[in-house]
Amino acid sequence: MLSGDLHGSYAAELYADFDVPTAPIAVEYAVSAVSAPTVEVQLTEVVEANALLSSLGLGGLVPEFDANILATNPHSRHAESTRNGLAIVDVTTDEVAVTFVEVSDVTKPSGGVARELAFRTRAGSRAIEAV
Repeated sequence: MLSGDLHGSYAAELYADFDVPTAPIAVEYAVSAVSAPTVEVQLTEVVEANALLSSLGLGGLVPEFDANILATNPHSRHAESTRNGLAIVDVTTDEVAVTFVEVSDVTKPSGGVARELAFRTRAGSRAIEAV
């Protein structure tokens, strides 16, 4: 599956039953928004705008969002909710290759590429490999 504009970049193996994962049935690559607020920005705004959430100190959990996704979802191979970006997808008979291109700051002309991460799923496979 390819999806986009989720305000974060994610790669995960999908199972018919996540409580009893046997073999993946598919993979999903989801790409961040190019310029819309990231998940991190949106979560921060929600917490700061809500006195109860703020008083509970939930703002401190926002920077842990990606680490929590990866720690609690063993099928997730990549989670990045702090950066905008795009994905370059190359589909061949041998594989689907996805490169996440993350930018450091879309609000500045000098924002530039922060990093690129590459993954692939080989033909006949339902697994994600880091490249």
